[in-house]
Amino acid sequence: MMNEMPAHQNNLLGSDSWVLPGAQNDQTLYSWSAVYHKASGNVDAGTTSRQLFGQSDAAFTPDLPSRLDFLQTATRAHLGDAETVARTRTLAGFYRPFFPEEKYQKLITAMRGERPGAIKAELGLSRSGIVSSQTFRVCPECMEEEFKRLGYAYWHTEHQWPSCALCGRHHVLLWCFDPNSAGNSGRIFYQPKGIVPSGWIRPAASAEALQSLMKLLSWSRQLVGDNELHLDEEILRWAYLLRAKQRSWIAFDGTLRLHKLKDSFDSAYREIATLPGFSIAAETDGPNSGFLGGMFRKVVGQRHPLKHLLLLNFLFDGPEDFQKAYADHLAVKADAGVTALLKTLTDSRSKLEAWIRTQAMSVNKAAQELGVPTGQAIKYLDSVGVNREKRPRIVGTEREARLRKLLTEGVERGKIAEELSIRPGFIKDYLATHPELASEWATNHLAKLRARYREQFLKVLSDNPGLPIKAIRRIPANGFQWLYINDLEWLRSVLPAIWSRPRDS
Repeated sequence: MMNEMPAHQNNLLGSDSWVLPGAQNDQTLYSWSAVYHKASGNVDAGTTSRQLFGQSDAAFTPDLPSRLDFLQTATRAHLGDAETVARTRTLAGFYRPFFPEEKYQKLITAMRGERPGAIKAELGLSRSGIVSSQTFRVCPECMEEEFKRLGYAYWHTEHQWPSCALCGRHHVLLWCFDPNSAGNSGRIFYQPKGIVPSGWIRPAASAEALQSLMKLLSWSRQLVGDNELHLDEEILRWAYLLRAKQRSWIAFDGTLRLHKLKDSFDSAYREIATLPGFSIAAETDGPNSGFLGGMFRKVVGQRHPLKHLLLLNFLFDGPEDFQKAYADHLAVKADAGVTALLKTLTDSRSKLEAWIRTQAMSVNKAAQELGVPTGQAIKYLDSVGVNREKRPRIVGTEREARLRKLLTEGVERGKIAEELSIRPGFIKDYLATHPELASEWATNHLAKLRARYREQFLKVLSDNPGLPIKAIRRIPANGFQWLYINDLEWLRSVLPAIWSRPRDS
């Protein structure tokens, strides 16, 4: 499809007149340049690159190209100004949410200029652990639909995002083409329909993996779609730490339980890590669990957005959940500084101290509530000089023998705890680990209760001869209700006369 705006002499095609192709929605700059090249009739792709970008190699960088100011001038902003083109038709828009405003503007300035090497080197992307890829991705169903509608298929900007592995419209895995692996590189314009069938990598994945990939795409769309969003890496790190604490991956002293977190992360991304472009998800080995450990530490350098998206999707329930937490942490830092965030991370220590100092609960119970090993809790309390009640040992002593005897007799647990000076909770736990004894205690305890309530009821009858049942039931401690629920046959067989007593007083 062509736009009727003519090209400008001495800028694009010299003295020749031509029309520029219209840009499709979500079409990459590289793809538009490829369409222009075919329509222009140029034999040499380098000539097309010079016409559009003023340099014979500039047109063949699909992710973060340079010389966009030249393109804007040569086409009279046919695709929009240089910054708009960078944000909507290159990967600059994908990187933008994860760069501070100042760093993002450096990226745009570098892309507008004539030094392509500065684009990645100055921003630290070359040190991110993910090498910039020249791999092209396409949805096979989009490709066929576009070819029928337009006569050609094109590369979609969203499909080239490093976090995108399936089409959000058709929910199918994207096919991949790597020119270097295919033995082709240099000044070549590739279009989807021009790739030979054997040149495509056609991944496969389970339904579960597809669902995870769709969530990653939703995350990407939400963040990239917010044109005002520039996430701060320090606040991101605190968001990761504090959410990891909620998931019990932060000990009460603030240390990261990295191995447990790593195991869960690996399990979540085991299948995804085998797909093209997602190998970073499996790089979690080593003493610091690869890139994963670094996401929780304050380190120099720019982390790749894919790393952030993998961790965000893993830790949070969705973009809204994350954005609320991020805003809360940003407000805390603005009001009280990083110290307040650190205090939130380690507040379990103050809770532990308060609970033990006030004897609100035992160390075991407090450790359980905080999700930390009892040994760690004891070690910390000892280090800060908090006196804790040391409970005497019971198992294997004479007190255990007395405990078993009383339980066998069916004595109430509260009375046993008082007689032996042990916690009621210990008796409950002891019975849970001794099921035969628990069954015997329940039987004998029920028998004791039955005997007690029968005795109470008979005494009430004896003290109140001729009194109607309704009146008897109003007498305190009469025992009738318990017997009616638990010992009805005894009521009927032993005292049949009570059923013929008058019901009204």
